Formats: sequence, C-alpha cells, structure tokens
Amino acid sequence: MSHPTFFKRAALAATISLILHAPILLAEDALLLPTLVVDGELEETLTENTESYTIPKMDNATKLNLSLKETPQSISVITRSQMDDFSLTNLKSVLHNATGINVVEVETDRTSYNARGFEIQNILVDGLGLPLSGDLLHGDIDTAIYDHIEILRGANALLTGVGNPSATINQVRKRPTNEFQASANVTLGSWNKRRVDTDISGSFNESIRGRLVAVKEKADSYIDRYATDKTTFYGVIEADLSHNTLLTLGYSQQDTDADGSISGGLPLFYSNGQATNYDRSTSSAPDWAFWNTEDSRAFVELSHNFANDWTAKATISRIESDSDSEQMYLYWPSGVNPVTELGALVYTGSYTFEKEQDLIDIYASGPFNLAGREHELMLGLSWSKSEMKEKSLYDIYYSAAFTQDLNSWNGSYPKGEFNNDGGGSAITDKQKSVYAAARFDLHDSFKLIAGSRLSTWQSSGSSYGTDVTTSHNAVLTPYLGLVYDVNDNVSIYSSYTEVFSPQAKVDVNRKRLAPKDGINYELGIKGEFFDNKLNTSFAIFQTEQNNVAEAAGTLPGGDTYYKAIDGVTSKGFEFDLSGELTENLQLSAGYTHLKITDEANNKVNAYIPRKTFNSSASYRIPSMQKLKIGASVNWQSKISRDEGNGITSSQTAYTLVNLMANYDINEQFKVSFNANNISDKKYLTTMQYSQSHYGAPRHYMLSLHWSY
Repeated sequence: MSHPTFFKRAALAATISLILHAPILLAEDALLLPTLVVDGELEETLTENTESYTIPKMDNATKLNLSLKETPQSISVITRSQMDDFSLTNLKSVLHNATGINVVEVETDRTSYNARGFEIQNILVDGLGLPLSGDLLHGDIDTAIYDHIEILRGANALLTGVGNPSATINQVRKRPTNEFQASANVTLGSWNKRRVDTDISGSFNESIRGRLVAVKEKADSYIDRYATDKTTFYGVIEADLSHNTLLTLGYSQQDTDADGSISGGLPLFYSNGQATNYDRSTSSAPDWAFWNTEDSRAFVELSHNFANDWTAKATISRIESDSDSEQMYLYWPSGVNPVTELGALVYTGSYTFEKEQDLIDIYASGPFNLAGREHELMLGLSWSKSEMKEKSLYDIYYSAAFTQDLNSWNGSYPKGEFNNDGGGSAITDKQKSVYAAARFDLHDSFKLIAGSRLSTWQSSGSSYGTDVTTSHNAVLTPYLGLVYDVNDNVSIYSSYTEVFSPQAKVDVNRKRLAPKDGINYELGIKGEFFDNKLNTSFAIFQTEQNNVAEAAGTLPGGDTYYKAIDGVTSKGFEFDLSGELTENLQLSAGYTHLKITDEANNKVNAYIPRKTFNSSASYRIPSMQKLKIGASVNWQSKISRDEGNGITSSQTAYTLVNLMANYDINEQFKVSFNANNISDKKYLTTMQYSQSHYGAPRHYMLSLHWSY
C-alpha cells in the first residue's frame, strides 16, 4: 500500500515551514512583554459542580485552548457529573459509556481498549504519559481523583509521539478550589461491595490551596473466589509564587489486591465446534491465585502567564508501577471434550512486573500577529525514559493435564514451588521530541491548524532472551486541520494525521514487530448550541496502516504472539452528542459504524464490534427538583472469532441497560441508587482470544453522599 504522495509532501512542507518561521514572526511582539494574569481559563476546562455532561474547552488535541467545535477531530468527554450519576468509579466503567470505545476485559486484572479497529496505546494523565506496554493495562484505575475523562478519537502523534489511529484517553485530575469544600460518600452494593471516598479542598491562605482525595473499596464478585481490596490516595497543593506564576505539587497512589485473579479465562468452544455455556460465576482460577498492583505518580508543574495572553508551562512527572501475581493458566489446544469436559493443560507460576517512567514536558502558547490578523502558536519539547522489568517463574506442573470439570471445580489445585526460571525482560525506552502547532486565522470563517512533532526513540535490552534493541531517529509526524465556521453554532472540519507507532508486541520468535505506519483522514461537522451547553458532531474517518499486529498463537507460558499485516484499512462514521437538551435534561450519546479490512478486503479483528451505541441521560423532575432519574444504554453488534479447523466462535448483538436515581434530602445529604444490567443479560467480555469470561449480571448500589 502506498500513501498519497502529493498530499503527504504538501503536509510535510507546510508544517516544517510553519515550525521554522512562526517563532521568528512572533518574537518581537509576544515573548518579551510584561506579565499579565489570564482569568477564567481553568474554570472552562473543569466540570466539577456543573451538573453538565459536556465541557466548554479542552487542549487534548493541540495544547491550544480550543472548544470542541474548534478542534478538527472527534472528541467525547465523560464529566464528573456523569461519573457521579452512574457510579462510574473506575476507568473501565467510564469507557464502557464512551462513544466508539470498546473495553476488552481480557482477564479480571488485565484490560485493553480499542477504537476505530485498533488498540489504544495512549492513556494519559493531564496530557502526559507513555504508551502502554503490550497495550494491556494492569489492575484497575479509580476515577475519584479525576475531574473528567477526555477521549480524542483518531491519531494524536502531535502530543504523544505515538500516532496510533485509535484514540487518546486523557484523565484530567481534580485541582484545589479557592473556597473550602468537603464531601464523603458511603456505598454498599451487590457481592458485598463496600466503598468510602472523601474529598477535601480549600485555601490555606491567600496564595496556597490544597486538596486531598482518599478512597477505600472492598468487594467480592459474581465470579467464584474473586475479590478486590483497593486503596486510593491523591494530594495536591497549588502555590501562587507571584500574581502570574503558579507552582503545583501532586502525588497519587493506588494499591489494589485481587484474590482469585483469572489468567486466560473460560474456553469458548468444544472440540466438535459447539459453543460452551458456563455459569457466569465459573472461574478458571484456583483458590490461591492473586494479582496485586501498585501505581504511584508524583508531579511538579510550574506555569507562568505573560502579556498578550501568552502562557508557559513545565511539568516533571515520575510514575512507578508494580505488580506481583501467582497464577494458574489453563488452555485447551483442541477445545473442550464435549463428553468429559476435559482437555485442558495447566501452567502455574508467578509473575512480577516493575516499571519506572520519568517525563519532562515544556511548552509555551499564545497569540501572534501576522498579515493583519491574530493567530495562535504552541511550541514545546519533551523527554521521557521508561525502564521495565518482568520475571516469570514456574513449577513442576508446567503443561500438565488438568483433570477437573470447571462446571463443578471448587478451585482446589496444588500450587507447587515457583523455583524454575521462566525468563523475563529488562527493557529501557527513551524518547526525545520537539513539537509545534499553530492556529492560523485565515479568514473570519476559516481556521487552519498545522503542526508537527519530531521524535527520536531508542530501546535497549532483552525480552525472554531476545534482544529488542531498536532506534527510530528524527521521525516527523505532521498534523493538519481546517475548520470552516458555517455560522456561530456550526462548523465543518477536515484533518490529516500521519501514523507512526513503535509497538511492544512480539512475533513467534519474541522479536518486537516493526512500527505501525500509515495515514489518518477525518471529515466532519460540529455544532455548539444553547450557550455552549450542548455539543454535537458527525465524522467520517479513514485510516490506512501497515504492520498491524494480529494475534497468531500462544507462546509457552500463555503469552500471545502476533503477525504483522499490511494494507489494513479502517473506515466508518461516528455521531456524538453531549450536554444540556433542556434545563433539566443532560444527555451523552454516540454511535459508531466501522469497517476493517486488509489489502485483500478480508475482515480484520472480527472480535471488534462493527456497530456500537452508547447513551446516558439524567433528568431532574421539574415538579420535584430534589429528584433526579436517569438511564444508560450500551449496545454492540455481533462479534466473532475464527478458531481454525473450520470452527468459529460468535456472540450475538446485545444491549445493557442501567438505571439511576438520586434524591437531595437536604443541602448536605443526598441518597442515590444504581441498578446495572437490569435485564440480566449474559454476555462475554471479549472474543479477542479463545478464552474469556462473562460480564456482570444484574447488580445494585446504594450510596449516601454528604457535602459541605
């Protein structure tokens, strides 16, 4: 497959020219002027205490402070109000309700996400982060510390250096407030769920503010033997060093202990091709299995406001992630025997994972004058280093026959001694980048956004005995977007982004696959109504990629290996709506229609639903203003998996419906009730692999909220 040469060269030439010349054009009138504070921008990018299901502005796509209508890419936002209304207390539950995002719950404690046919690598916090290792997220992410979650669909190499054409997830932290406020929530739920979270914020004096968030959650599960114990802490302090300089220090930590953690999952088919149908509570984990994770993040931010609305910001971030597990992995080479319910081989072992990441990001943005019109420019540089270590140990039961019927198995199985070396990895990844973007006011109705990122990657080390040393130098990823304002409420846009994405997935020889490369187009229309309280969008998109990873088999120990596919095309359309329809009605809704094929027009990644619909709505009853009710609906089309030997696993389309209600007892107390999967639909969490587990049946939560 070849790229459109003319367009590609034009994009490169345009962005390089803009980067080289824009600093010269603005140097005389923008960089050295007196300082001036800009008020109100922070409030426009936060959603707390608004009851809104949308947001006025964000800078996820370009680091230019733009509204959703002004940004030439598809964007969704899950606000604090929507998270609170539907008790979306972890990232998985948030993204289950986001337009175009598919949550792939591979196991109980490892999750991946995809959009537009490809796995999501970029999960950021306040716009910073490094790609996931192997595209899998270990453990859970609690959302109590976040104000909102931004989802930008399509490639975003401008900010991350990784132009994956799926989506970028940006988790925006809560910040201290000037006025004192405090809240506490107590939640009881199905399967002995108990959760307490507290949030205190306010000013110490005229120049220093702070905030503290703490969560404790324990829960059993509908899955036999599975239980979690989670502790989350977040503290942040802001200090006004001067009228125009702000220093922010923050730290968060989350520890999650999971007992009965599943590795692999339940088999999807019998050896005769018939689909299996286990109870939803059935688990392939023994009673001694566990998976414990720790995640800590420290950050320092220094921002300064200059005259003429120029701002500069420097951020240093340190991330430490660890996990420790003892697991039993079952796999069925030929499917389950339909008579004996046997046929599995068993692998028991321990696995440890450690990752340390350091990130530095510095950028400045603001307006400049050219040809009699005012434009905006953003210039930045970033540096990151990631060190990852993992180790596997196994025992004498490696690849032994499993002689239990999962339908009646009680979880009893000898653990053995994990004293045999199963190999491991020690990999260091480094990235250096410079980036720039400019928003040119070509006409009262035409805006051009052009940018580029120049990046260098270096990887060194080994993975299970295989050298993974690679380097990619001076990789340029341009970004172009054009926005035409039809009127004050409606805009039409188009965008072009190049795709370049180093990947951690390995082939049958445990060698990393070559980076994915390609191009991403998008054309759409956006609307902004009711004084920016309602946002709508419709987009048509197409992505062309080479070296796309497709699962090809299983390595010893259960790891999946992949093959690279060229000429993969993803195309389709999306609709998204969020915000206030009436004074009392908030709505978030989206639909995605997708087609993914290779260069021979064969279907690729059939486990990804081609059609999805998500909606959440809350309504405050006019005659009873203290009462709010709501519902969310999530639907996806049929999915399938080719198991080989003429066997295909499939799952029909299904719909999940959730209900909510909350009542304001008085100004301080509120009670809320949530009922999820009210039709008690039985469904598999994924069909990406030949094993899976079932989603949660009908369940309930009751919460008491106190606020001051």
